[in-house]
This record gives sequence, structure tokens and C-alpha cells, in this order.
Amino acid sequence: MDGLLRFNRLGPWSARASCALLLAACVAVAWLSSGVVVAQTAPPDNPVKEAPARFLIANESLAGSIFAQSVVLMLRHDSDGAFGLIVNKPTEATAADVFDELESAKERGDPVFVGGPVQTSTVFLLLRAERGPPGSHAVLPTVHLGTTELVLDYVFGHEWPADDLRIVAGYAGWAAGQLEGEIARGDWRYLPATASQLFDIPARRLWSALQGRSRVWARGQMPPGPPAVGARSSVHSAPLAAASLTAAD
Repeated sequence: MDGLLRFNRLGPWSARASCALLLAACVAVAWLSSGVVVAQTAPPDNPVKEAPARFLIANESLAGSIFAQSVVLMLRHDSDGAFGLIVNKPTEATAADVFDELESAKERGDPVFVGGPVQTSTVFLLLRAERGPPGSHAVLPTVHLGTTELVLDYVFGHEWPADDLRIVAGYAGWAAGQLEGEIARGDWRYLPATASQLFDIPARRLWSALQGRSRVWARGQMPPGPPAVGARSSVHSAPLAAASLTAAD
């Protein structure tokens, strides 16, 4: 847990993380350790984890929210809740900016993406490769997720190609039943996710490129979970932290 990637826009990204941030990182670790490896075979009695990884494509009903025109790569969605990363909102900050004390990152111009409004100082690496670096986990065929300093050191130390790397700060999370309620309201469409869509379509064009291909969730396709037809998920209105990243226009 102590190696989970995090940064502080006001200083070094590891040593100066606050106690509150460490507690928040524990929440992210709990999500990751309880089912993020969707590319592996799941128990046959759990149909949700057997489903292929999906993109959530925001509908126009989410205009004005943090999720407006968002594409979310879902890493977990079951009866306990949902967890994913927004993958189409780059910022003006680069790897060299946020990992300013890491020698191997000093020349890296990779943009940092806003991954969602939760734990915005926690960093996730999405990597395209036939085989991921040590400590990473497969989330799609040829796509791997890294959340530790070990993975970061490997990626920058081996000069990982920028076209095969996404650095994402923060994530999107829903409590049990919240995402099902938003789907029922028509807030989201979906599309099976692929590595080529994630890495080859320019991020700023991803939402428009996928929206026309996305599908409406049929009743039989919706993941199980208690219905939530009430107020919109608090994730929508949660403000980004003062020291977090803001998507570039």
C-alpha cells in the first residue's frame, strides 16, 4: 500500500503525501484488490466479472457535470459498486511536472489525464504491451494497469513509448446501485473496450468517435445490483481538490 502512486502539486509526490491522502489511497487499494483484474477468468457464479471490460460513454444528460463528454474505462462493476477511470481528458500538466523529483521523468512530456473526482492525487498508469511490466495487472488484452512506484520506475526507466502510456490522476467511483440508477435514467451508454480505441484515437476526439458506436443498456445486459432511482450520484457534483489537475480546454 505504501507504494501506491500519488503526487502533490505543491511538492514531491511521495514523501509529502498527507495522512488524509494516505487514508484515501487505502480506499483506492481496496477497489483495486477486490476485482480490478477483469481480464482474468472469474468464478462462474459471478456474471459481472465475466463480462468484458467496457467503456461508459456519457450521454448529453450529464452536460455540466464532471462527467460531461466523458469516456470511462470501467475496471470493476458488481453488486458492491463500480470503479473506473476517465480516459479522454488530458491536462496541461506533464509527467515531468508531477513527478518532479524522479530523474527518469525529467524529459517526459506525457500529459496527465483527469481520471475522475475521487482521490485526485492518486495516480494510475495504463500501459499497452503484450506483456505488462512487473507489478502491473492486465485489464484488457494488451492493456495493463500499474499503481505502484515499482511500475513507474520500470516505465520511465525503460523509456516506455508515449503512445502506449496514459497517466491518470484520480478515479470515478460509485456506491452499490448508484451507477445502475444512472444507467436506468439514460445517463450512460456503453461499448466493449479495446486497446486500439484507448490508445490510437486522439483523446480529445474519443467521446465523439465512440458515441455513435455505443449502445443503450438493455435490461438483460445491465449489471445486477439494487436500483437507485433517487438523487444523482455524489460523484457527479464532487468538486476537484484545490491541488488537483484540471482538464485542458
